Amino acid sequence: MESRIWKVKTGEVGKLEPFRTEYDMESFLMNNPQIIGCSDPNVKTAPRLLRQQIQTIKKTDGKGRIDLVGLVPDNEGIALKIFELKKGEITKENVEQLFSYINQDNWLKETSARGSIQSWIQKLEIPELKGKNLEKILNNPKGVIIGSSFKPEAITLLSEKEMAGIRLTRFMSGANEYYVVIEDQVGDILSDATRQLLSWKKIGVRQGDRLFLDVGGKRMWARPDTGTLDRPNKNVILEKASRGLILRKENVIRSRVKDEFQRKSCEIALRNLKDSKPISLTGATCIGFLMLKGEAGSFFVPANYWRLERTGEKISQLESGIRKGN
Repeated sequence: MESRIWKVKTGEVGKLEPFRTEYDMESFLMNNPQIIGCSDPNVKTAPRLLRQQIQTIKKTDGKGRIDLVGLVPDNEGIALKIFELKKGEITKENVEQLFSYINQDNWLKETSARGSIQSWIQKLEIPELKGKNLEKILNNPKGVIIGSSFKPEAITLLSEKEMAGIRLTRFMSGANEYYVVIEDQVGDILSDATRQLLSWKKIGVRQGDRLFLDVGGKRMWARPDTGTLDRPNKNVILEKASRGLILRKENVIRSRVKDEFQRKSCEIALRNLKDSKPISLTGATCIGFLMLKGEAGSFFVPANYWRLERTGEKISQLESGIRKGN
């Protein structure tokens, strides 16, 4: 029998960082629905299986909202999942709050949210989600709570209530590479444990490069923010002509907003634009869609609509090439 001796060197390799806000968590998951299982890799043109900001009616204090609602395909069919996001540590009270909302007695009385979700699912035109099967899935949602950490009593209660708990946080290595760490506290693993977040520099975008948002042949121009070339958030600075056009149409853009989440993204982007600050790629896409198309569209997938002028490639193509090792 061969024996081997290993020398282990101790040293810090990086640190975990929680998402700064629940809005950041929501935006990230809308951009990467596969991380929480809301995509079907077997269908090339799969419809979006994740939706945000579902309005609800509460008996005590009026209107509320569901953070995210998703359809998760598995070997047994498709399940409806209700996602609650918390930027900090998950407590027992957080779990109780979600369970009180989705338990059968309360959920079947929640006609506002259920009606909105049913209408959304029907528009997806998924063959398996019709008639009695749709009703069965709609009436039996599964609760999932997502946070940066979990108290032990919260994990115990999640298990008792047969709900899932997911830890979602960011990891920055010593080499300035960013990843997202996602791991189940309760329930089955939904996706890959880590996903690399790619910076402008990592995908080959240089200082001074021009980027354009292409919406039906209409374009908005920007340049990568030099302060985030090495960071994963991919901020942009709009060029003077595009900046001026947006500010002149500010009221028109606001009038085209359809829901609260679009409004929040729009307001943050407009405020940063006025203050001459960089804008997130998602925020820039939101106001760009509102200006060029008249509606926000799928602004949560910004890399599909922006191109690098120097090569003509989509940002999503550049990202895909790096992840595949090209």
